Amino acid sequence: VFPGAGPSFQSRGNGFTNALGGGGGSDIDAALAYAEAHGAGTRFALIVSSEEEAADSVVAGDRVAAMGGFTGRETVLAPSYLARLVASGAARYFLLGGSSGPGFGFGTTNATVSKVESVCTAVDSSAWSGGTGATLYDCTGKASALDS
Repeated sequence: VFPGAGPSFQSRGNGFTNALGGGGGSDIDAALAYAEAHGAGTRFALIVSSEEEAADSVVAGDRVAAMGGFTGRETVLAPSYLARLVASGAARYFLLGGSSGPGFGFGTTNATVSKVESVCTAVDSSAWSGGTGATLYDCTGKASALDS
């Protein structure tokens, strides 16, 4: 949506990150819509595992953030920081896994992802799913457990 920009910057799903195999897609769109309709965090409606995955949504102006580096393997946000975001109401929903993640085959396992997966509650996929196997987690009331 930048005047004069080529098609790679006009909409989510057609951007640079999708050319590399990841980026915004149906899972992020579906999870974001669910989060916004069900009490999304005040600062971040949705947090995903990697910067590459979040890029198109961020460029589009959505309240999406990444908790890992470009590939998602690097821990950028520590569980203690996420615990503070959840405790303050700034964040609630996390989208992890599935084919919406990085397309380079690096995977998305890091300490923070593991903590969210083990502590937070998975939202039933029939309530939101974009269809590629990602899991949406609701971390309401889990701040203390995230920080432990």
